[in-house]
Amino acid sequence: MTLTFIALLCLGLRWGSWDQVWAGVLPKPSIWTDPGPMVTKGSSVTIWCQGSLQADAYILYRHRGSQPLNRRIPQDSSNKTGFLIQSMSSEYTGLYQCAYSTGERLSERSEPLLLVLTGKENPRLLSTVHSSTEHCVYREPLLLAKPGPLVLLGDSLTLQCHSEPGFDRFTLTKDEGPTLHQSLHGQHSPNFPLGPVNLFHGGQYRCYSGHNLSYGWSAPSASLDILIAEELREVTDSVPGEDTWSLSSGTRVCRECDPNITVLLSPGMYRKPSLSAQPGPSAPCGANVTLQCRSEVRADTFHLHREGSLDPPQQLHLQDTAAPSQANFTISPVTSGHHGTYRCYSSHSSSPFLLSQPSDPLELLVSAYQPQDYTVGNLIRLGVSGLILMVLGVLLCEAWHSWRRPHVAARS
Repeated sequence: MTLTFIALLCLGLRWGSWDQVWAGVLPKPSIWTDPGPMVTKGSSVTIWCQGSLQADAYILYRHRGSQPLNRRIPQDSSNKTGFLIQSMSSEYTGLYQCAYSTGERLSERSEPLLLVLTGKENPRLLSTVHSSTEHCVYREPLLLAKPGPLVLLGDSLTLQCHSEPGFDRFTLTKDEGPTLHQSLHGQHSPNFPLGPVNLFHGGQYRCYSGHNLSYGWSAPSASLDILIAEELREVTDSVPGEDTWSLSSGTRVCRECDPNITVLLSPGMYRKPSLSAQPGPSAPCGANVTLQCRSEVRADTFHLHREGSLDPPQQLHLQDTAAPSQANFTISPVTSGHHGTYRCYSSHSSSPFLLSQPSDPLELLVSAYQPQDYTVGNLIRLGVSGLILMVLGVLLCEAWHSWRRPHVAARS
């Protein structure tokens, strides 16, 4: 192998060609950034490359570039090394890959990693954009979920990133769990399809917008929590493209959510709670109603959701997590906007984005306020008053005639 390597060098084979010759000999490493791939101008960021304990060097590339950007020797007994960028600017934005070498062998390159420049200092939208304006900071976009932020396993989910006109670059990121980056170009307010969803789609998402004449990106959108509710289906035959759930030794196993990860769910951990209304499921406008969500298994967080609503579910966190547990959602005062079908869910802080099976539906009926009709009462009162006046009139008339008779007789 040494002779082959020397022969290649003697022939003037470039590093990039040598990379292609040896690609696939060693498994590709993983690449990530700390603290994250969205970096504000002037901040520091480290690109990490993790490969093998036998690696004697790590190489950093710009995506598809043949010449290495940097080469580092790992510390003793470490299977990774970091490439530090002291002060982020537009010249560092782009796609990166890394590889590692062991002796004369070179690994495959990692998956590409997108490093972008963002800003948070100035929320004002700059009306004029120039190709050299790396200081531009754009107003944050709006991230929405369709059909909503709470979905069942296997359902379709689309995240929409809305920005003002003139932006045609968009990136979607996931803050927790497996790293997710999706980029779309040439669209205004694009859709990022994520369905059919599995357990690993649960988490906190943000999106960024940018202009094709600038290296900069907007400030991040407000975070959007995507909650995944369990809907267990026991199947015997695997359906291609769908998650397969089975029971193994009393444990629920999702075997196809991710080819490299097996998820274990404790038996009964996500059993559906019950939902009831006090004093009842029917109430007039202005009244107070309490929706009680009760779980027979251990849970420390409860979620109340009205079907068809795009708003995130209401959440209540409990201090006491002993089973059974109950959360009271008070609606005060009730309005016509509260009318609808409700379900509740339970979860545990160890898996905040994975919810139980939904409770049975509860329909809350809100009746319109009916003002009391005083017409009949007023007519009765008027009638009684008129009768009293008539009686008084008769009595006065009788008294006047009784007084008048003696006086008439005396005169005559």
